[in-house]
Amino acid sequence: MEQLTDDQIDARLIELSQSLGYRKETIAWIWGACHRLEQQQHDNHPDSPRIELSAYDICRAVVAEANETPGGSVKEILILTGIDRSEDVGRIIDGLVEKELMTAGEQDSTLDFDDVFDSADIGSFLTQAGIKQKHIKLWPTYVMLMWGLYIVGVALVAGSYTGRVTPEVGWLGWALGMIGFAMQFVRRRPA
Repeated sequence: MEQLTDDQIDARLIELSQSLGYRKETIAWIWGACHRLEQQQHDNHPDSPRIELSAYDICRAVVAEANETPGGSVKEILILTGIDRSEDVGRIIDGLVEKELMTAGEQDSTLDFDDVFDSADIGSFLTQAGIKQKHIKLWPTYVMLMWGLYIVGVALVAGSYTGRVTPEVGWLGWALGMIGFAMQFVRRRPA
């Protein structure tokens, strides 16, 4: 493979982005993940003349890097980058090979990327690959807790007015309702 300048690489990434429909940054990210994986494997096997990356290894590296990216869950990061399934990674790798930014082995095929992972069921892949998810989306749980406290609180206060619960329980309901009400003013902080 010829040595390319940064401008030539950038031009090829832009061409690839336009032809495949993925953002240039996504393609560069996948390409970088492959280089980092290749370097890691070379460091682990310095005597090996050629490092070959399997589709599974590439997908695992991409998902692991998405896991390390702050700003959302692995699924959210993958979707934000346009990667919905492992087949998307395969199309990008195939394009990188076509643009001579990567080389493929004789046995390599885009079909190797079929059904390796799907962002809709990324939890299964994370478990299988031994990756512990770092950024879990807690905001929906927070909202459910907020509304739960408010509704229970209102119900207890109403119960104390109708005589179904004691005034002490009614005051507890008032406190729970106020906590739930106050929680709506806590803004979601960016991850």
